[in-house]
Amino acid sequence: MKSKRLTTKRQVEEEELQQNEPLFTNFFNLSPELIAITREKDGIIMIANPMFSEVLGYSPEEYSGKTSDELGIWVDLNQQKDLMKDLF
Repeated sequence: MKSKRLTTKRQVEEEELQQNEPLFTNFFNLSPELIAITREKDGIIMIANPMFSEVLGYSPEEYSGKTSDELGIWVDLNQQKDLMKDLF
């Protein structure tokens, strides 16, 4: 019986995720803020929103697979370190 409840709970969670995905996609793509999703282990940029490209001038092909250090985004690397401490 417990297995059936877990399966049902998982199905409900997956349905909720599918319902919310367009909301998060729109937020990501339409945000006026620069957003980049990076890998935690090495800081490689996986994806960024259109505002990231518009403000910084990098196309997805230019920033994908690179770090913010490689792109020279941070003028003050201490600010980057402080942000990472706050996030993690």
